[in-house]
Amino acid sequence: MAETNWTISECEGRSHWLAKAYVPQDLRDQLAKTDILLIPQDGFRDFTGPLYPVGTEEFLRSLQDSGGDRVTVDVTVSDDDYKELALHADWLILAGIAASMFAAPITVNMVSEYLKRKIWPEDPKRGVKVKLRLQDGEGEAARSVEISYEGPADDFDRSMESAFAELRGQGHNVPTLDEATKLLEAPPRSDDDAEGGDG
Repeated sequence: MAETNWTISECEGRSHWLAKAYVPQDLRDQLAKTDILLIPQDGFRDFTGPLYPVGTEEFLRSLQDSGGDRVTVDVTVSDDDYKELALHADWLILAGIAASMFAAPITVNMVSEYLKRKIWPEDPKRGVKVKLRLQDGEGEAARSVEISYEGPADDFDRSMESAFAELRGQGHNVPTLDEATKLLEAPPRSDDDAEGGDG
């Protein structure tokens, strides 16, 4: 199996993917409120439309199940435009992922759970390719980076922690998984809580 390989580079933010011509306006409005987006590649050989790696529907369902009611996940194309590309390779190629920097550790945890169910029982050293695009902040001040991972499935978590550590060193606001999970699992605040309860 190839050695673990991850790189960090600057990339376009979420608005870039939502502005694609194949994203209809009604879907664009819906996706603007979605926490995690699965991003297609633009064309392959003679085909010029959006394409997802084969198995993306299964991947999407897994992330949606993991996210439950608190983390929303969706693809960025309409049902009519959804197409998958089957590349017969030893690598498991996952759809590109776009999320906020805050959601990064939760996203990685959800992907890891998918890999544990999909790959680990048979071949934990099988190669995985995935690009995680993270946006730090909103508006003109937002900065976006891409973590590109190519390595064995069972090294994904450790590699992402190393990548997150580098991002923190660059001044990005990447929470730990514990910090993000605690906020995610905290019960919604009631109106009484917001007003100070019985105090």
